[in-house]
Amino acid sequence: MKSIAAMGVATKETPFFIIDLRNLRSISIDTKKKTAWIQAGATIGELYYRIAEKSKKLAFPAGVCPTVGVGGHFSGGGYGMLARKFGTTADNIIDAKLIDANGQIKDRESMGEDHFWAIRGADKVDDNLLLRLFLKSNVQSPFKPGQSR
Repeated sequence: MKSIAAMGVATKETPFFIIDLRNLRSISIDTKKKTAWIQAGATIGELYYRIAEKSKKLAFPAGVCPTVGVGGHFSGGGYGMLARKFGTTADNIIDAKLIDANGQIKDRESMGEDHFWAIRGADKVDDNLLLRLFLKSNVQSPFKPGQSR
């Protein structure tokens, strides 16, 4: 039986490369419009922290592990504790920027609705580099500031 470590995508016959996204982690939150641009290398914990810095009333439905990157979590649908009330993370993504296999930067309009739908839950980022996501963060927190759970 093979170990899981032996089941990677790399083979001697197939060239591959790895892109390190850890420096693509900018988070820009607009509390008046209740939206945010998040780069794909940011973590869920960083997103939650930035939202809490800007507003005590806004929240966002994503996972509970703060070290998970938003690019992978969000493109996989993004189920979390607030999903039953406010929808999954993917339900709250309203735009995205990616680089396609030809090096073209695409947004929701230029990639088309089918592709946009696919990157929001079908984990369809295999032939693209997801750069950043535009989210609506208009979810009102179910807790009042200072309220214990």
